Amino acid sequence: MPFGNKLSPLQQRLLHLSRTFGTGIVVAAITGVSVALSLGVTALSFGAPPVDATFKAYALAIATLIPLLVAPVVSIVVVRLLHGLAAAFEELHTLASTDALTGIANRRQYFELATGLLVTAADGEQTLIGMVDLDRFKQINDAHGHGAGDLALVRVAHRLQHAAGTYGVVGRVGGDEFALCLNVPQAQVPVVSDALRAACTNIAVTPALVVNASLGLCPVAGGIAIDEAMSLADRALYDAKAANRRRTEAPQAVSHTRQRRAVSID
Repeated sequence: MPFGNKLSPLQQRLLHLSRTFGTGIVVAAITGVSVALSLGVTALSFGAPPVDATFKAYALAIATLIPLLVAPVVSIVVVRLLHGLAAAFEELHTLASTDALTGIANRRQYFELATGLLVTAADGEQTLIGMVDLDRFKQINDAHGHGAGDLALVRVAHRLQHAAGTYGVVGRVGGDEFALCLNVPQAQVPVVSDALRAACTNIAVTPALVVNASLGLCPVAGGIAIDEAMSLADRALYDAKAANRRRTEAPQAVSHTRQRRAVSID
């Protein structure tokens, strides 16, 4: 729903006027009108015939009530408008910084937060930088449909975020690529590293689909540039994917060797 549709007609009018003339002028104009009305009614009451005491009483009461009523009403409208603007700003910030599918940080937000984490590691903390890539993602989409592929991305994102805890940021930086930057106490580095590796294995997407992801994780020195840190993580991911390919291809090679031996024996 567009933000304008969340405002009342009066709020939309005030917002339009404030954009056109400035907030200060609009507030001064409203105040001036209420004061002018109050003075006008007061002057009218004093100019009335002396015998008309009832009219004077009503006029003075109205003159007193005008600013007392206008000020609260305008204040309520303005406060609600400010709340609406704040909510809209927060919504826009969330949309601009969050990956729509997985709910974690998007690429822009990840790089912004990771850049800060690289220079804010405290003494006794180790900065870990990592890249994660879903294994055989194209085959998942082709065999099970894009819905299953999307669900696999969501599962990976949530597991990575859970494993990372509050130590840093996990973001989706590409189609099936995730990145993480964590400042972890030295004593917790092995625990967190193992949790991240476990988060990338045996990911149940559906009862018929269990997937894995490759994790490239490496420690980096504090103050390193984000581009250099990501380059190291990318290299670690490349090595991890190569190791995963060797592990999955080795059983097939053994199977083919046994088949050839069986044929030669016959």
